[in-house]
Amino acid sequence: MTPWAVLPLRVKAYSWAVVLLATPLILFAIKAVFLGHQGLYGYEWLILTAITLVTVPIFVFLPSVSTTVGIGDAFVISISMLYGASPAIVANTLYITFQTLLLRHKHKVVLYRVVFNVAAAVVNVWIYSSVYYLLNPTRSHSLEDVILPTFGLAVAFFVSNSFLVAIAIALSTGTNIFSFWYENYRSLILDFMVSACAGAFIVLFQGLNMMAPLLVAPFVGAVWGINKLNKAKAMEAEQHLKEQEELYLRTVESLGLAVDAKDQTTYGHIHRVRAYAMGLARFCGIKDKNELMAIETGSLLHDIGKLAIDDYILNKPGKLSKQEFEKMKMHAPAGHEILQQIKFPFPVAEYVRYHHERWDGSGYPDGLKGEAIPLGARIISISDAFDAIRSARPYKLSFNIQNSTDLLRAQAGTMYDPHLVEIFVQHLDELEAGATKASEKTPQLAFRKYFEKVD
Repeated sequence: MTPWAVLPLRVKAYSWAVVLLATPLILFAIKAVFLGHQGLYGYEWLILTAITLVTVPIFVFLPSVSTTVGIGDAFVISISMLYGASPAIVANTLYITFQTLLLRHKHKVVLYRVVFNVAAAVVNVWIYSSVYYLLNPTRSHSLEDVILPTFGLAVAFFVSNSFLVAIAIALSTGTNIFSFWYENYRSLILDFMVSACAGAFIVLFQGLNMMAPLLVAPFVGAVWGINKLNKAKAMEAEQHLKEQEELYLRTVESLGLAVDAKDQTTYGHIHRVRAYAMGLARFCGIKDKNELMAIETGSLLHDIGKLAIDDYILNKPGKLSKQEFEKMKMHAPAGHEILQQIKFPFPVAEYVRYHHERWDGSGYPDGLKGEAIPLGARIISISDAFDAIRSARPYKLSFNIQNSTDLLRAQAGTMYDPHLVEIFVQHLDELEAGATKASEKTPQLAFRKYFEKVD
């Protein structure tokens, strides 16, 4: 978890806003329940509160969105439906406080998250309790009077709960709030609906006897348990997919290392190019997952066509002849042809083919011009070229940062997309730091050291 001191100012401001909104709500709730209106609420709600607190350890924590889904929500909702917002706020404050403290030990939740979680929970209860009261002002317990208000409560419960947390995470990561919410929370609506329906079930049984919730609790637990099992299966499938993506990237990196091993002058090149390309893509505002995967894969494999080029051309310590350069130029279409056999679900082969096209149309292999060159290929082109300028090669010495930047800018509008070059230069410090870190993590292959020693 990120320490409070290093959080962006906008996240701190949002967190304080939620806490300041929740503070009068919880103070009023405590006063109303324990000091002002004991006759109105009585102590029956304490039975449901006690059951709620017993369920504190029974929850699923979803670390990707910092959200907990627990059986206790159903009992808090039933308190809200039966007795109003104030008792529900008090019960939920106790429930979330204990649950978050438990999380703090298991998942290393920092203290400010405990405060924020409690505050957000208070605001959430107030919102869905208000919606339920508007739809059922008499708090009737009859089935026909409960159905529609329960649906309204469930929607309010889901939207307010998810958005309160999603806004905080999106602000801290710099992502679009609605995009983040849609991508990470829409699949959780069933969990919230189950809790709301279970709460309504408790309300319907409450009319029979004040101890009815104790009888209903096992049923609620069974329903929640089935839902938890389904969620666990979904999480397991998501984890499996993540592992497959990591395996895919390691395989792609290994293919890229094969090129590095063949071209003795570019060791670590692919990792630096990937760092430059992914950083530039981020600063360009690219968020589509497939597009990012295509750029990352293309940056790692952009030179895979060099496997088809003679070693003496790749490692020639002087200027290439016209014939040799024509052969060297074939590595772009050769890479395209090789990667087409894999049938990637995104345009990797296309980006590899066009990464030596020029903005003015004088590049190869197809002479594309301007925006006819795919954006991913333009990003890889700049990243590849800048690392080549910075690095020593058999035909040139390495350039320092300033000279490399000057050369890149001088070639903007002829070789490279001028808009992308400007973005690249504006964020050069961050991009260079990322490339340096990536270069340090390049695997040190023993056989390469052997050949260097022999040479």
